[in-house]
Amino acid sequence: LISSHEKKSKIMTDEGLFYSKHSLQSIEEMLDPKIFIRISRYEIMNLTKVKHYDFTLTGTLNIEFENGAQTWASRRCIPVIREKLREGEK
Repeated sequence: LISSHEKKSKIMTDEGLFYSKHSLQSIEEMLDPKIFIRISRYEIMNLTKVKHYDFTLTGTLNIEFENGAQTWASRRCIPVIREKLREGEK
């Protein structure tokens, strides 16, 4: 999970937590769009590290990662996430 945090980008990896002075936008441009996806204005996730998706009846999406971390996707990003998941099933 990569998130914007106090004018820095916080990057959570299997090896630990790192900070970058690069903007979320510039980091997103460096990443493989088949694996990484923007889930909100402030977060990018790695699709291969997701343990569980929980689409609620109210139209929100809770995402749980293999390491136990959880986050919510913004409603405007949900259609893009659904499309990526469909592509992964093919």
